[in-house]
Amino acid sequence: MMRALGRTRGARPPGVALLAALALSIGLAVAGCAPATMATSASISAFTLTSEAVADGSLLPAFRCEPKVGGVEASIPLAWTNVPTGTDSLAVVMHHHPFPGDTTKVSSYLLLWDIDPTVTSIAHGAADDGPWHMGANKDGTGVSYTSPCSAGAGAHEYTITLYALASRPTGLPHQSTVDVTYDVLTKAIDSVDVLGTADLSFTDPGSAQGGAPAPPPGPPGGGQPGGGQPGGGQPGGGTGYTIEQAISDKAQATTIAFDALGFLTGSLASDSFFPPGKVADFWGFQYLRDNDPTEMGHNTDFLTSASLNMLAVLTSEQRQQLIALAKSQVQSIDDYGYRRFVLMKAFRRLLEGDLPTGTTGLSESAVKGYSAELYALDGKISLERAQVMGPMLASLTATQRATLDAMKGTGMKTWPAATEPDDLRGLSRDEKVAVMTYAGDLFSWYVGDVEADTYFCPERHGTYFGSFYLKDAPAVGNPGYAIGTTITADLGADLLAKLDPTQAASISGLVDSQRTALATIVETRRAVAVQLRKLQAGGTADAAVVADLMKTYGELDGAVVYQYANAFVSVGRTLTDAQTAELVAMRRTLLGDLSEPTSAYLYSQPIAMPEIPDTDFLFGVGGSTGTAPAAAATVPTLRIARGSGSSVSSGYGTATAVANGSRVTIRATMAPAVANAAVRLYERIGASGTWRSVATGRTSAAGTVAWARTVRIPATATGTGRSVYFKVSVPGTTAGAVAWSRLVRAAVR
Repeated sequence: MMRALGRTRGARPPGVALLAALALSIGLAVAGCAPATMATSASISAFTLTSEAVADGSLLPAFRCEPKVGGVEASIPLAWTNVPTGTDSLAVVMHHHPFPGDTTKVSSYLLLWDIDPTVTSIAHGAADDGPWHMGANKDGTGVSYTSPCSAGAGAHEYTITLYALASRPTGLPHQSTVDVTYDVLTKAIDSVDVLGTADLSFTDPGSAQGGAPAPPPGPPGGGQPGGGQPGGGQPGGGTGYTIEQAISDKAQATTIAFDALGFLTGSLASDSFFPPGKVADFWGFQYLRDNDPTEMGHNTDFLTSASLNMLAVLTSEQRQQLIALAKSQVQSIDDYGYRRFVLMKAFRRLLEGDLPTGTTGLSESAVKGYSAELYALDGKISLERAQVMGPMLASLTATQRATLDAMKGTGMKTWPAATEPDDLRGLSRDEKVAVMTYAGDLFSWYVGDVEADTYFCPERHGTYFGSFYLKDAPAVGNPGYAIGTTITADLGADLLAKLDPTQAASISGLVDSQRTALATIVETRRAVAVQLRKLQAGGTADAAVVADLMKTYGELDGAVVYQYANAFVSVGRTLTDAQTAELVAMRRTLLGDLSEPTSAYLYSQPIAMPEIPDTDFLFGVGGSTGTAPAAAATVPTLRIARGSGSSVSSGYGTATAVANGSRVTIRATMAPAVANAAVRLYERIGASGTWRSVATGRTSAAGTVAWARTVRIPATATGTGRSVYFKVSVPGTTAGAVAWSRLVRAAVR
């Protein structure tokens, strides 16, 4: 195959560049020995592609972020001239490389084929309504065009290529279909002779210049979205708060400053407060909350109302699927929460100057590597949820869909009052929290779209510094409490005002240093959301792709938090006594008696401060591999009811327990990972009880030790008194500090 030269401008799409280069080399060779009478290239009319939507190489604002009408965005207008003689049909491919500098990743926005060669233009909004065929949109969720709507500041380049084909690719269907993707169409084009190509490349200015229709003003001072949403803020509808606003310089500047306030005035205990809805958050619930048309999105009853309404719509069998999912995931969810302590502890050590001998600071590669492992767990949790929730939504009856459709876009104040179904009342607290979270996510996933799933609030990343405690702690246990939507912006700005110019620059400079990572996070989240939504459409998600994307996501957030920690610490070391007093006063004014938490938190639930594994590896000690010690795995938990049993396994080993009255028999194999060593088993009743030695033993050659204990938990005990904790100590080693296991919780109920 040989391609005639006709490319006018722009980069060659992947899959075509090599053949185009081959055509160029052959063309030059022929020209070198051509007779003097051969026409020069200047006398050949060029095959050209233009658009009234592009001026001076830039997409005009009126043509970016097109609103969805009936689920379809109006396509970019195109016109072309000088179609090569002998052309059988035309094809159009519009693509963009979402990751700066990486041409191996491609997003496609317009795919057309079987265009008659006599056609010379496609009007604005007409790409889906002509005598030709159309492929999948960017997200693979429908047959339509996707308008450029780039996240973040800076130029984003798009290329539209018009192909003149000598014959019709036999592998393409004779109808529009979502099955024709970028790869499918470009491979089909490569299978036939291409008589000419014309490119039109342009940049989308991104959020720096906005688009049309214009979104409403962002959160005052760049804070948390939540009020005054015009038009109901429907997903993909061009109104309401957007991802562009969330990652805008203004929103990020005050959000980061608010993080600094939480870190510099707080403690490890307050750092640990973390909303459970931030785990596996690819379902559009944050978008639903931030764009509630009745402005109730940040009321503490919002999740409850959405969840109970969804549970009321589901059948008993469907609710049982959610309950089974909760029982299977509670351990992983706890695991994620406990693993966060490792990073938080390392950041506190850096602030306190408690560095391992011979080190000068954190290892960026270790922080990124550990964060990647953490996000990999998030990805596993997310995929497991999608594998249950997707088919459930796909199987909804017409009646169920009608009920949910009636709630869509109306806001919490108009939703029906719903009560908790009976089948939730026997669950443990953690199981019930999980089911309620699933139900709320099901509703937002049903009414949303990929853009809603991608969306996040400004403070979604860099979550290890105590800002969630600052903002959310007063809401815990207070039904009807509304979290102020300007707290982040107001206090972030106040903090910057109390710093000297050098200190303030250290904080505000993070906006620039994280910009590329944050924009890439948006595209990574979007790619994950696309994979998960396939399950809602009756398809399957590629588990390997999700895993790779989540690892990338974790590395990106790891890079962000590494920068935050270093900047916050540099400011903290230079604060004067007067500045410190002012910042502490800001905290006390906001929180009052809650300024200094009396416990750590597993998400928003108070717990005793856990025994945190050694964090030296995050400073590069023992090799900066980014892999936590085995003991960084969350301690396993057995949850058993009177007269029943339970079992659990984790990186610590395996355990089983059976309750008989108030007595619980536990058999376990634990792994302190020290071979042939004398060990001692310790036990305590309740999170605040006293550890006491109850047995001695020796580990095996594999570094494990097996034991059995029967303990009594008073049936009248409440709160932490229902738990039994065990740990194994290896005398003379550091393993005793980390090789411990929480094996029974709420054993009698």
